[in-house]
Amino acid sequence: MIYDTLANIGKYAAIIPHISVIRDFLSRDLASLPDGRYAIDGDNVFANISSYSTKRIEDGVFEGHRKYADIQFLIDGDELCGIVPGCEWLKENTAYDEGKDIRFFATPAAFSQVPLTTMHFAFFAPSDAHMPGIAPGAMRRVRKCVIKVKIV
Repeated sequence: MIYDTLANIGKYAAIIPHISVIRDFLSRDLASLPDGRYAIDGDNVFANISSYSTKRIEDGVFEGHRKYADIQFLIDGDELCGIVPGCEWLKENTAYDEGKDIRFFATPAAFSQVPLTTMHFAFFAPSDAHMPGIAPGAMRRVRKCVIKVKIV
């Protein structure tokens, strides 16, 4: 997992594949784009923009991937994201869905949280379990961008 400001994302070129096309996409006016999927580099890199209401931590679910890493940040609003680096030891709640590249885990007794904002991003490797969409206080509407980066 990497947590930093969006202004520093270019510094991770040795770790995050396709960083030049990701930076080009980030230079767009993302606030003007409607919710949906945006091709950046075919199936290698794409973005999902969505609007939703944050939820209580008790209602959150940890997820993980196998083929894609996530770069997550908010276009509008803020939220918390639970993290567990190295999800292999977590108990799966549902089997891996290869078509959607997602699996869900039982919430462990202890985990960390990072704030996602319009200024900060989190990079989750496929092995990092994460629980997005948590309200940092009162529940609220947010707009989020998740850039999916093919790793495998």
